[in-house]
Amino acid sequence: MGETRLAPVVVDDEVTQIVGSTRNITDQKERERRLQKFEKMVEHTGHAVFFTDVDGQIEYVNPAFEDLTGYTSADALGETPDLLSSGEHDEAFFANLWETVLDGNIWSGEIVNECKDGTRFVANHTIAPVTDDSGDVTDFVAIYDDITERKERERRLQTHELVVQTINEVAFLVDEDKRIRFANDAALDFADEPREAIEGLPIGPITEEMAAPDEDPRRFLDAIDALLDDVEPEVGSWIREPKGSKTLSFEFDLSLESIGDIHTEQRLVPVELYDGARGVAVISRDVTARTESEQTIKTHLEQAQSIGTVGSWHLVFDDHTLYWSDECYRMFGIQPDQTMTYERFLDSVHPEDRERLDEAWNAALEGAPYEIEHRIVVGDEVKWVRETADITFDDDGEPVEGVGVVKDITDRREREREIIEQKRRYESLFNSVGGAIVVTDLDGYITTCNPGFTDLFGYDSTDVAGTHLSTIIDECSDLERLLETTDARRESLLVDYKRTRGRSFRENHEAYRFELTVATSVATLFI
Repeated sequence: MGETRLAPVVVDDEVTQIVGSTRNITDQKERERRLQKFEKMVEHTGHAVFFTDVDGQIEYVNPAFEDLTGYTSADALGETPDLLSSGEHDEAFFANLWETVLDGNIWSGEIVNECKDGTRFVANHTIAPVTDDSGDVTDFVAIYDDITERKERERRLQTHELVVQTINEVAFLVDEDKRIRFANDAALDFADEPREAIEGLPIGPITEEMAAPDEDPRRFLDAIDALLDDVEPEVGSWIREPKGSKTLSFEFDLSLESIGDIHTEQRLVPVELYDGARGVAVISRDVTARTESEQTIKTHLEQAQSIGTVGSWHLVFDDHTLYWSDECYRMFGIQPDQTMTYERFLDSVHPEDRERLDEAWNAALEGAPYEIEHRIVVGDEVKWVRETADITFDDDGEPVEGVGVVKDITDRREREREIIEQKRRYESLFNSVGGAIVVTDLDGYITTCNPGFTDLFGYDSTDVAGTHLSTIIDECSDLERLLETTDARRESLLVDYKRTRGRSFRENHEAYRFELTVATSVATLFI
């Protein structure tokens, strides 16, 4: 490629000739083309790029720099990289950086920068010197990537690894090929094998070898398969974690030659492995001691419930699972091997109480307190029970689970019935006896009287109620002696009968001589 230049020769204001020259500019055009191509590459690269002179003044920034830092080209040109300083690094850090690049060497490292809006980001910097033909440094080019998210992932990974390695529970990862991808130190100690001997092994043969004789290894392996295939497992139950994730939990028995049989709780969580593949995180916890303790507590609770005739129940609304304690089964006369449902429970309730109980239960499902006494039919016997329950609701107001207590109150109800019957008998005798009877409190104030008193004295019970005994007794000394005999507050409540004579007044003020018998424990006067 050539470049031609023409110039007129003017003599006496006239063009007498044209002088031309031609030169080969192929190399120059190629250099310009390459330069334009380079500029476009720098502008469209995904990395932030800026150039500085030897004094560090910024001469060029690409669009990625503007997007990442928030500083425009106009903001940055003429400034130094201190524009991005976050204050995170000390002077010695930057002294080492400048010493490296001024010596003509490339510097690489991580720098915490600050954007125009004040937010910080971690950048992986590469700063290279640009030299002239004589080898002197004339400029610097800096290229960096935003690695903030990567650093955060690394931090979380390190934190998680630290947690996993320090817990006393066996933890390992199973990949989509059902091979152990990672095992923590507790798992290595548990297996008594080095890491290289464990990682990469298929989980199937290990489970079959370690499962207790009466345990089905497929329970564990099917749970792994279900979580890898993202289907609902047939074993275990889901535990909802605070952040919304779910953990599959179930119990599994192991048998190890070194320590014997152990009872474990397995917790499985579907996870995304660091290479993007699907996996399952497994945490295995030895709960043998806890299970034995729970069984001991359960035995003691059953004994206490049997002695106190108190049963308990637990209802899960999702699957309508109803758990009854042994005392509940005994109380209702139902065999413990029978599956309990609300309908079967309702069948045990006395027919006359079913509607009332059902209404109370439905009200409790709407948030009302549940506390009710009702009858149950056990064979040919009718019993009384008292029920209380506490129901837990979710954020939508739907019932999640209920816990209740049932107490046999048959004896109490029988005593109450006997007291009522006894009261009726006493009232009948009180009203039908021929003599006059007046009842006072311990201070001598009349509370009631029988018809015989009304007939004898002419006072109606409403007339004398609340008045003092002196209303009908004349001699004060006799009255004081009488009240002393009825002062049961300072003595025992044993019944002590005392006879005395005195004079009283009818309503018409007619004097009346009487013989008085006092029952001191109840302050009852028989005249």
